[in-house]
Amino acid sequence: MTQQHDAARTLTRRTLAKGAAWSVPVIAAASVAPALAASSQCQPALRFSGGMFYDFGTIDSGTGRTNQYLTLGGQTYVDNLPPGVIVTDISYTFWMENRQGQDSSGPGVFWMGNSTASTRNTCSNGTCNASWSPTSGSGFRSRVTNTVNNTTVEHPNAGPLPSWDVNMFWSAAQDTGNRYKVDSQTGCRNFDSGPSGRFRVDYTGVVALTTADVRNGKKRIRSFAEVTATLNTGQKLTKSYPVVYTG
Repeated sequence: MTQQHDAARTLTRRTLAKGAAWSVPVIAAASVAPALAASSQCQPALRFSGGMFYDFGTIDSGTGRTNQYLTLGGQTYVDNLPPGVIVTDISYTFWMENRQGQDSSGPGVFWMGNSTASTRNTCSNGTCNASWSPTSGSGFRSRVTNTVNNTTVEHPNAGPLPSWDVNMFWSAAQDTGNRYKVDSQTGCRNFDSGPSGRFRVDYTGVVALTTADVRNGKKRIRSFAEVTATLNTGQKLTKSYPVVYTG
């Protein structure tokens, strides 16, 4: 399950040129006017759909231990692209609150290099570089990176928290899909990256939550995603989205 976020602000006002404003031959006006009208109202707007799923495993397990897992993924939309403008690259940085202490049941989630994590062997010197299987044919690269662990990061609406990151990338150069649709009314184009698939980390034998832990707010992971889409004009569209875990 994911959280849906729609931050697009679509401009719908259309500029029409009339009468003497165009002192050019009729044939030239017919070819130039639509392009100029489309260009003037096509203001790119970024949207993101995606998030984080975390399974806390068995609550009140008989052994006090359980298995848990994390998944991350997303899908990006850029609306109102002018004719000829394309998305060349997309990056996601998912920031997650670190779980503090190896015997802690929460809140937060252990780093992907933790001794209980399935990805621990992809990490060295405090960073990680892990392979995964994104959606076939998509432009999402088959590796994710981690750059910091237990570093204080300012979370929207949550303040500074010890955090770690997962970075996911999309590139037009390796995408095989038809990602653009033209709005017949405005002439603007809308881009859809398609779904990334889900990057997964499994945690084995971690301390299980108790009913009391849940009641005391330990079944919680504060997190957010920074999304950047780069256009072939050099323009970068960047937004931060709250990513509330859904486990």
